[in-house]
Amino acid sequence: MHRILSTILLTATLASAPVASAATTDTSDIFNDASCVPAADKTTPVLYVHGTSANTEKWAQNAVALKAAGYCVWGFNYGRGSGLPSLFPGSYGNADINSSARELARNVERVKEATGADQVDLVAHSQGGLLVKKYIAELGGGDNVRRAVTVGATFHGTDLNGTGKILSPIARAFPRLAAFFAGPGAVQQLNDSPVIQALNTLPDTQAGIVYTSLYSPSDTTATPNSTSILQAVDGADVANINIEASCPNSGRVLHPNMQSDLTVAALTRWGLERTADDCTPNQRACSLSALPEVAGADR
Repeated sequence: MHRILSTILLTATLASAPVASAATTDTSDIFNDASCVPAADKTTPVLYVHGTSANTEKWAQNAVALKAAGYCVWGFNYGRGSGLPSLFPGSYGNADINSSARELARNVERVKEATGADQVDLVAHSQGGLLVKKYIAELGGGDNVRRAVTVGATFHGTDLNGTGKILSPIARAFPRLAAFFAGPGAVQQLNDSPVIQALNTLPDTQAGIVYTSLYSPSDTTATPNSTSILQAVDGADVANINIEASCPNSGRVLHPNMQSDLTVAALTRWGLERTADDCTPNQRACSLSALPEVAGADR
C-alpha cells in the first residue's frame, strides 16, 4: 500500500502545468478568426500549441501581442485524454502523444484550408514543442511549416529536475496507475520513455525551416535545459535562446508562466521575424514596446 501511495503522489507531479490553474477564459475574439486580414508582411498564419494539462487560452497574452502586430492567430485544444488530469476543466494535453501529434497535423490542415496559406508558423510550449518535432520529423509535416518558435520544449524528454530517476521506475512498474494519475502524455515525456527514445533517433530539425527555441535556467520542468536545445541539420536555421541570459530584465522565467510571459511574447515575435542567421536577440527584441509596429522578414 505504501508503494502504491508513493506512486500516486509521484506520478501526479508529472504534468508540466498545474491542472488547478487550467480553467479556460473567453478568447473567441483572439483565436481562430476566419475574417482576420493579416498585415502585408505577415501573411503566414500562426498556430499555437499548448503544453501538458493546459489549453490554448494560456497563450492569450502572447497571441494578443502578435495580433496587434498584424498576425492572424489560431489555436486548438488537443489531447483531452481519459486520466485524472483530464477531469479538470480546461486541462488538455494529457492523452497519448502519438494521438496528439495527429491532432496537430489535422489542425495545420484546418488552418491552411481556412486561410488559403501554403504554410503555417508554429508557436509551441513544453509538450507542444515535442509535438512539433514529431509532426515534422515523423509525420512528414515539414513542408507545411515556415517557422517554429518553441518555449520550454521537451524535445528530448525531461528528468523533472532529477526526480525522473525515481518516477521512471515507478511508472514502468505501474504503467496504468501512472497513466491514470499523470496522463499518458506526461508519462511519455520522461526522458527514458519509448516515445522519447524513438524521437531521439530522428533529426531535431529540417532544412528550410527557421527554428527558434526559447528556454530558461529557472525552468524546473523541462530539464535539463539541453532537452530544449535543437541540433541543426544542413539547411535549417536554428537559434537556441537562453531567455534570462539574453534578456536580463526578464527576471526568472518559470515553466508554468512561459505562455503568458511578456518577454517570451517579445521573443516569440523576434523568432517569427528575425532575418536568416540572426541568432542573437538584441535588447529591443526583449521588449514588446521597443519592437516596431511593422517588421519585415526575409522568409
